Order: sequence, then structure tokens, then C-alpha cells
Amino acid sequence: DFAVWVEIFKIGFPFFVVQIGTFIYNVVAANAIGAVAGEDASLYIGAFGVISGYIVYIIMMFSNVLTYGMQPLVSVNNGAKKNDRIKETLTYSTIAQIIVCTVLAVLTWIFATPIANFFDGGDAVLTAAVVDAVHIFIPVAALGFLGNHVSSYLQCIEKIVPATIVSLLRYVILASPLMVLVGNAFGNITGVWYGLLIADIVTGIICIAIVVRENKRLSAAA
Repeated sequence: DFAVWVEIFKIGFPFFVVQIGTFIYNVVAANAIGAVAGEDASLYIGAFGVISGYIVYIIMMFSNVLTYGMQPLVSVNNGAKKNDRIKETLTYSTIAQIIVCTVLAVLTWIFATPIANFFDGGDAVLTAAVVDAVHIFIPVAALGFLGNHVSSYLQCIEKIVPATIVSLLRYVILASPLMVLVGNAFGNITGVWYGLLIADIVTGIICIAIVVRENKRLSAAA
């Protein structure tokens, strides 16, 4: 049934877009770092690779566990028109998301040096670059991860356009231009890391606002 296939593709589209967004984000990040790091570009691109490919990825694994656990609960209750259960699931999963990811981010900030050593082979210069970056933007990473969480929620209630926009929020809409703009404003690598910091904070604020709005809507519809 071609109509069913189209419906499946439509509902799954936001997750597909996340993969494209990640690709764009990595390309922009490498170029933003190269533009301000000069002769040390390879060092900082390597540091970004360690952070993005290992440290942030591991925290995101825990974030995804909470998100993917939420999805079937929201989807089933949406079909059953159980708005009170959707509200409860969204509220508590969002709180759990923030708490778990914040704890992991704080632990990463505290133990940044041994964690970096584990993934970069003990290269002292690379470790220092990784630790400097981690200390700037990792503490607010939990806010950035809310982008995927809220996008997945919107996907489950079949609000596909908002879900697609939110799925692009952190990586493409905010982080990519901010890394370039703030990096150029600072004129050094620190500006790139602060661009990521701002992107995570703004993503979190927008996503929390969406959760609050959804809770009000669900309460009114219950």
C-alpha cells in the first residue's frame, strides 16, 4: 500500500533529517575551527573529533535511551487519546533527561583529563585542547540534548513539521552559524566552543518552552 509507505516515510522523516544535520554540523565545525585556529587547526579538529565522536556521543547514548523509551508510550497514548498519560510521560521523561544528562556532563567536566586521555591515547597537547573545550560547553550539553528529545516527542504525536524544525535546531539552525559567527568574533578557537555553548542554551530554552506549551495543551484537552 503506497499510501502507508508514504505515511511511514513522513513520520520517520525528522529522524532522517537529524543524520543530514549532523553531517552539515561536522563539516561546518571543521571549517570554523580551521578558519580561526591557523597552524593549530589539525590539533583542534582532532579535539573536536574526540569530543563529538566519543565524549558527547556517550552522553547522547544515555539521552537516547530515555528518548526511545518515551516514544512508544507517547505514541500509543496519542492513538488512544489519553492526553493525561501523554502529559505525564512527557513531563517525567524530560525531567529525567535533564537530570541524567546533567549528572553525566558534570562528571565529564570533573574528570575531563582522564576521560580525554582514555580516548586520545595520552597525547598531552591534544588532552589539554579537549579539556579546555569540555570545560566551556559540556556543563550545558543536557540542554542541547533536549532537541532530539522534544523532536522525537513531536514525531510521536505526528507534528512532523515542528519535529523536523526542532531536529535541526541544535546542529544546523543554531550551532553551525554560531560556531562561525562567535568564532570569528573572538578570532580564536575559544569562540567556536562558546558558539556551541550558546547553541545548547538556546536549544534548551526553546525545547523547555515547547514542553510547557504542550503540557498546557494536553491539560486543556484532557
